[in-house]
Amino acid sequence: MSVIFLSHSSRDKAVVRQLATDLESAGISAWLDEWEIRIGECIPTRIGEGLQEARFIAVVLSPHSVTSGWVDREWKAAYWLEAETKRIQILPLLIEHCEIPLLLRGRKYADISANRTA
Repeated sequence: MSVIFLSHSSRDKAVVRQLATDLESAGISAWLDEWEIRIGECIPTRIGEGLQEARFIAVVLSPHSVTSGWVDREWKAAYWLEAETKRIQILPLLIEHCEIPLLLRGRKYADISANRTA
């Protein structure tokens, strides 16, 4: 079971790939689409399974991700799962300055824009 689902824009793939590798090196299982979705599998189905199985959903925030329809659907699905379970699931990670979505503004986020290894 993946511990952290990485919700991100494909335009931020290089940064997110490194983040996933760093998490794995620290012993934290990461769900990254290119690692988890095999050729021929249904992408929305596999993403749905990943969201349901993950303990946390890291929303990787950047100008690209806040305008991505996929990212929007992923974190909003997690938002409702969080409301149902009453436990924190969404972890906002800022990799580049952007306008944070309204429903995420009241949350503390990790600003890793200057130091991604922190």
